[in-house]
Amino acid sequence: MQAIWTREAVSAKGLDAEPGRIGILVEYYEDWTALSRDAAAQCDPVTVARALALCAFDRHEWGEFGQSSGQVYFVDLERFLPPIQPETLLPASDEERVEWLTDLADHYSRTASSYLFEVIGEAEQLGLRDQVDRELRRLAALRPETYSTFLRIAGHPLDELLSRFATNVFGRRLNSIAEYVDLPTHAVPGWP
Repeated sequence: MQAIWTREAVSAKGLDAEPGRIGILVEYYEDWTALSRDAAAQCDPVTVARALALCAFDRHEWGEFGQSSGQVYFVDLERFLPPIQPETLLPASDEERVEWLTDLADHYSRTASSYLFEVIGEAEQLGLRDQVDRELRRLAALRPETYSTFLRIAGHPLDELLSRFATNVFGRRLNSIAEYVDLPTHAVPGWP
């Protein structure tokens, strides 16, 4: 994937973005067919189990499944991690940014258990509980030196702050998962 950010306000096809907004370019599949979770689980239980485990990092609006050229995909992950709004943070003072992000991080941490139990409930309904538990264990084994690399944002005026913040909240949620699957937790990198 390729991330982009807007230097100026943008308005196109019903999308309005203030300066500083971050987005991701997506590839269009001509033969895309939307799939329900049940249908996706029948087609590719491994992908669905991995996607459900990933939903433990979401905040209630999960992505969607679809199929193209016989391959099952999980898309629309816009609600992954707390609702960071770089376009709101950009004009704010350093103190306001830290206060706003601290509130987001605290709320995100408080909701970890409820989202994890929602994932487990869905896994049970789809008959994928064992597979999802395995994927959660695999995720819980990630260490900061690994996940800080893939959560790194570059090229945005707030890239360092946003990267540290994303790494921190991801690590905190990862520790909640580790506790659930009886694995050791780890020291989470600080962000402010």
